[in-house]
Amino acid sequence: GDVNVDLIEPVVGAVNIRTVQGDTLLTVPDGGDCRVTMSTLRGYVDCMVDLQDMNRGDRRITGQLGSGNGTLDVSAVTGDVRLRQRIHV
Repeated sequence: GDVNVDLIEPVVGAVNIRTVQGDTLLTVPDGGDCRVTMSTLRGYVDCMVDLQDMNRGDRRITGQLGSGNGTLDVSAVTGDVRLRQRIHV
């Protein structure tokens, strides 16, 4: 199924999100310190966060937040994967 995650703390350790069939939306706040990998086998990837050293392929995006000490890995077999910035109100 679909996975929607809204993190309130920056990613500084390891976060892994996986789905077989469904879309994934991950919302992250400023201040992350991790290597980012987003991928899908059948769907699209969309990154609305400014990543350092971003590398974009057909179904894969990699990059880095901060110094890249932690890991953020989001993947789907069949589904879309989206990463966006948390908006502070």
